[in-house]
Amino acid sequence: MGWTRKVYHKSSCYAPSHHRLVGMLDPYFSDWDATVEYSCSEYTHPLEDTYWKSKVHIYPKDVEKDAYLKDRGYHHDGHRATMEESTEEATFTACLFLREHRFSDMRWDIYHYLPCIDPKQGWGMLDLVDLDPVS
Repeated sequence: MGWTRKVYHKSSCYAPSHHRLVGMLDPYFSDWDATVEYSCSEYTHPLEDTYWKSKVHIYPKDVEKDAYLKDRGYHHDGHRATMEESTEEATFTACLFLREHRFSDMRWDIYHYLPCIDPKQGWGMLDLVDLDPVS
């Protein structure tokens, strides 16, 4: 009689922050070609309430190897009573972290990290032409 754990892996979820996270990865981190994975653990006990621990994993892609770099990934945790609330918390935390990461980069080179829209290709990063970001 004690705690038991079941682990579930998901490639996407229906949390509102998941769409926000993927929408942020496309224009702001397009050079990563990242993938998002979810790992949800259900903890049960006969005498206690069940709770969930969720993690969102964001892995950038190594283009030369055509594989995702598991050691360079970003991991964010969420702890709630249901799987949906737990994944929402982890995804929202990931969104906040990546937004802060991008805006701290923009302090040093504001023109490099601005997404723009191209009528033919859609959203993407701005290409610098004859601009020196240091001057």
